[in-house]
Amino acid sequence: VTDAALTVGPAAWHHGWGRDDWDCLAGAVVAGHVIECGAQATGGNYAFFQEVPGLEHPGFPIAEVAADGSSVITKHASHGGAVTIGTVTAQLLYEIGSERYLNPDVTARFDSIRLALDPSGPDRVRIFGVTGLPPPETAKVALNYVGGHRTTMTLLLTGLDIEEKAALAERTLWSSVENGKNAFDSVEVQLLRTDHENPASNEAALAQLRIPCRLVEIDILNGQVLRRTGGRARLDIEGDGDGARELSWFLWWTGELPGVRGLLADERSRRPRLAGRRHPRRSRESNRRRSGTPSCRRCRRHRRRGRRSTGRVATRSASGG
Repeated sequence: VTDAALTVGPAAWHHGWGRDDWDCLAGAVVAGHVIECGAQATGGNYAFFQEVPGLEHPGFPIAEVAADGSSVITKHASHGGAVTIGTVTAQLLYEIGSERYLNPDVTARFDSIRLALDPSGPDRVRIFGVTGLPPPETAKVALNYVGGHRTTMTLLLTGLDIEEKAALAERTLWSSVENGKNAFDSVEVQLLRTDHENPASNEAALAQLRIPCRLVEIDILNGQVLRRTGGRARLDIEGDGDGARELSWFLWWTGELPGVRGLLADERSRRPRLAGRRHPRRSRESNRRRSGTPSCRRCRRHRRRGRRSTGRVATRSASGG
């Protein structure tokens, strides 16, 4: 699930869009991209934040998505912040690469976006003119899992001969651990000279000897993941140790898998053809058991698409109410 999917999904369902309504889907992706980070669209991500009133309590943005994929970004009038062409533009440029914004459902052409103030009231910016292209063949997949455990020991040193004291403390530590440094997969020794000559306080007299250690416990799992998908793991360490507390550290693995476009093509190639029928239907006995309800959900969905609504579906930012 992508951030923008929280907007694309309700809009596509409400308006009955098909998987190949590229322009409509792309418009919803743009709307979702604007509101996905909450109050960033109401001034929180704006370089000229001094011009935005009430940023102490900014409102969360709302996207009113129309049947043609255009949208209006707004907020509750009683909340702080502002929705202007400037705040919306700043958020549109947030965390994007090229002008072709890839999404599992559609590729949105960000160079086709047009903005205008909506005349119906303040804090309303209209997004329109967005064009879309088919989605990429693959989709990015991310996996977070516990990579092992780590701890950081911090020793405070004071007085003269700080380097010699640090070396002695390190030898003493490893002599008390079975196999010494070899008991860990990673050891880093840091001597931070935060001490000062002729200090005026006790804090200014202290140097810090920091020894972070990591122990890997997921070699087999890691190898299986990489062999199955052909990706590469990247290590991200979260947080920081305090004293000698034991903490977990995590691996963030990213790779590519067949996207919606590829899966649909594969499904169509394997789907059996039924002569003279567009969709498979239930048997007459099954229909009678269901008290005459329509037998094909896809047919019902197609009938609903024929009555496309001209109204709007409003979706709020995923970050707030």
